[in-house]
Amino acid sequence: MNNIIVHIPHSSLKLPLMFFEDLKVSKKEILDYNNFMVDYKVNELVPKNIKKIIFPYSRLFCDVERFKDDSKEMMSKYGMGVIYQKNIDGKIIRSISDEYKMKVINNYYNWHHEKFTNMVTDVINKYNSCLIIDLHSYGEEFVKKIWKDIETPDICLGVDNDFIGQDLILVTIKHFEEYGYSVLINKPYAGSIVPLDYYNAKDKRVKSLMIEINKKIYLDSDIIVNEEKFLKLKECLEIYLRKLQNFEKGCGK
Repeated sequence: MNNIIVHIPHSSLKLPLMFFEDLKVSKKEILDYNNFMVDYKVNELVPKNIKKIIFPYSRLFCDVERFKDDSKEMMSKYGMGVIYQKNIDGKIIRSISDEYKMKVINNYYNWHHEKFTNMVTDVINKYNSCLIIDLHSYGEEFVKKIWKDIETPDICLGVDNDFIGQDLILVTIKHFEEYGYSVLINKPYAGSIVPLDYYNAKDKRVKSLMIEINKKIYLDSDIIVNEEKFLKLKECLEIYLRKLQNFEKGCGK
């Protein structure tokens, strides 16, 4: 089975030149915050033979995991919608015009989602099913500032019951627990991405599971990798994805 797509939206540190227009803080502060927010090296955890879609720019520039309509996006109230204007402390880091926002959405956000939708469609046309693994990492400091006392497991599984089967959830929990990782469902993050066309149609051929990795299980700080922990996690994910390739029932077959 090759019907798996791994979606990796937040692993890049790249900031285009246009991002640095109208900054309200120093470039150093921006770069430090970029290091704090990135899902560092998550893309390197996934084997080369697995289909991936990786957004090539930093989430500070354009967060393709957010709704582009701020009225529908919970994080927009913190100034962290599709385009970030504030940091975790509520400090304004940049100002943007409506013209700038639409340029980013049209040229980057929409481009990514069109590419993502096309990849899912291609897989469905070939296999009549598609399993999306929405892969992230998260920092406890960020989570506790936003949600206060919420639990922060080693692995958070984000699920939407319309797009996942309980059998796949159980297999996933068992696998990560066998490696000694603690696992919670929809804590601190909930849900998993599905291309809008398939989401609105409630298309059962599409399954989606978000995996949020607590940064402490593979990093010593924002962008400093703990090599031993990283290799353990990489092995864990590689074996897990290999299991999924043979898990036809969980993929809707």
